[in-house]
Amino acid sequence: MYAQQGQLLYRPEQHSVPDLLAAMSDLPVGSGVDTEHHAIVTEPPPSASRGTVIFYHGNSGHAWKYLPYYRHFHALGYRLVLAEYPGFGWRDGQPTEAHMVREALALYEHWRERTPSPQPVILLGKSLGTGVATQVAAQARVPPSKLVLLTPFRSITEVAANKYWMLPVSWLLKDTFASDQYLPRYAGPVSILLAGRDEVVGTSTGQQLLELARQRGPTTLLLRDEDDHNSWMPLLTTQEWQQLLH
Repeated sequence: MYAQQGQLLYRPEQHSVPDLLAAMSDLPVGSGVDTEHHAIVTEPPPSASRGTVIFYHGNSGHAWKYLPYYRHFHALGYRLVLAEYPGFGWRDGQPTEAHMVREALALYEHWRERTPSPQPVILLGKSLGTGVATQVAAQARVPPSKLVLLTPFRSITEVAANKYWMLPVSWLLKDTFASDQYLPRYAGPVSILLAGRDEVVGTSTGQQLLELARQRGPTTLLLRDEDDHNSWMPLLTTQEWQQLLH
């Protein structure tokens, strides 16, 4: 497990920048691929712009697969910035927790500076991306306006221990994404979405993180009782996204 944990934890898919740009040809003016800061950026009409949402995706696929959701965010007036990890999408390299968080912090600082005050900058993470977003929120020089965690967990160590109970995973794992250690360092508002039938990380770890969030500050919950780890996202309405973001 120690030698193969990178393959177990990270399951990237790749594509070219030209293919991505072709898929973005119908997006609003100003949208594009920021190869310097490793992100796909979609811009709402300037007259509707009200802030920035930075999205950190899960451990598989690539950021491109979340591009269709820009319609919800633009309808609410938000620029959507889809962060891409090393080794995913168009990018070379190997993903590691330290590398991903370092780049995520730089991406956040870049858009914090570019987003006019007092417009909000919201961090949104899904699954593994919740571990990235939580660390950015805890370590940023200027905290984000809100932290939104979609199907989160307390730590990869806990998730792995439940799946590989026969192994000493706490000794073996190099990347732990321990949100339970970082979340108390962020005092701003938090929204959490939990899936009642989460078969990937389980339901209890998200509920425990929810209680930890409530202990440290304002927290709201959106519970999808009948959904599993991934089935809820295509079903979410613009109004439900608004509930999470506001």
